[in-house]
Amino acid sequence: MEIFLPLLVALVAARLTGELLLRAGQPALVGEMFAGLALATIGLAAGSGWLLSLGDSPVIATFADVGAFFLVLVVGVEMRPSEIGRASRAGVAVALGGVLVPMAAGFTLVWWLLPGSDARFALAFLTGVALSISAVPATARIFGEMGLLHHAVGRTVIAAALIDDIIGLISLAVLTAIVQTGAMPNAAAFAIVVGKSAAFFAIAIAFSTVAYPFAARLLGSAHSRAAGLSTLLAAGMGFAVLAEAMGMHFILGPFVAGLFFEPHRVGKAQYDEQKLVLERIVAGFMRPIFFVAIGLNVDITVVAALPGFVAAIILTAAFGKLLGCGIPAWLAGMRPREALAVGIGMNSRGAIELIIAAIALRAGLIGESGGGGDIGRYLFSALALMALVTTLITPGLLRLVLRVRPVDSD
Repeated sequence: MEIFLPLLVALVAARLTGELLLRAGQPALVGEMFAGLALATIGLAAGSGWLLSLGDSPVIATFADVGAFFLVLVVGVEMRPSEIGRASRAGVAVALGGVLVPMAAGFTLVWWLLPGSDARFALAFLTGVALSISAVPATARIFGEMGLLHHAVGRTVIAAALIDDIIGLISLAVLTAIVQTGAMPNAAAFAIVVGKSAAFFAIAIAFSTVAYPFAARLLGSAHSRAAGLSTLLAAGMGFAVLAEAMGMHFILGPFVAGLFFEPHRVGKAQYDEQKLVLERIVAGFMRPIFFVAIGLNVDITVVAALPGFVAAIILTAAFGKLLGCGIPAWLAGMRPREALAVGIGMNSRGAIELIIAAIALRAGLIGESGGGGDIGRYLFSALALMALVTTLITPGLLRLVLRVRPVDSD
């Protein structure tokens, strides 16, 4: 009962609200986060100790970590390094602008609000990273529904969002070093972090190039479909162990395991089958539990305690992406309406940035045990609400701006 009752409540609440939001034209993850928020709010209003303790449940926490593993694994599998390499100049420019502008704006905002705090740099850097990452799946679904996934706007947004995810996960290596030391690494320490990241990716590429084709041939001859999934999961776990052994966060492991699990290495049939299985596992169980856990850990009183800070975080995130992505798209030759759509499309959040925020919360960088006063205490909640609001408004704004189908700019 101690194991399955919390999971039952979380899963049922997440599926119900997720389906409701899907029918309203919103991504399911928005409903899943709402489920966690609703459970926490009901527990607070009713004085229910059991509901209030769900956010601290070790069962929910463990499955949320496993959920993060699977979420990032799926993100990696859905990416194709070859497609990223073929990204247009507009896609690269939008990606860089979409990282640098909101990252600088978020960093500056928190840096300015925390003069003299020992946690000033760490909290500012975390905020900048969280604001700079876009969510690929939600935006891809909207562009797909509008028939624009393979047009200039859709291609640019998806390519840029993929690059943003990679930059965000590499930034996690720097954030891990900050969590360990409490300060920005000096030049030598920063060079070590970059060197470790480069070595990690080099090892992953070398292993994947040899191991995945070998495993595909072996499993193909053995006609073992289940073993294909085991191979992918074992690679993710192995890379996770390697990442931690090298002083980085385990979440990089499943990402690179999925990233190099490509059709030309394992065969299209094996790739399609494992991708489908993973997507069902994630959508049916792992993702709902993860996003409910995020919602459960949001302190909704932040809206009353620091309304100006919450508003500033949301506006900085929204306009950071709008300007950082829209202006490069316009300069690359897109029409104003198309460039505006790119800026709006890149505003959707909800996966990698929340995983990074959850990692910081678990490490004690933010929350009750972190520094930075009320800003540090409520930062996780503010970032979660930011992700919720920006993801919530993106579909409607995209449909409004793209009411006239844009002309392919290529």
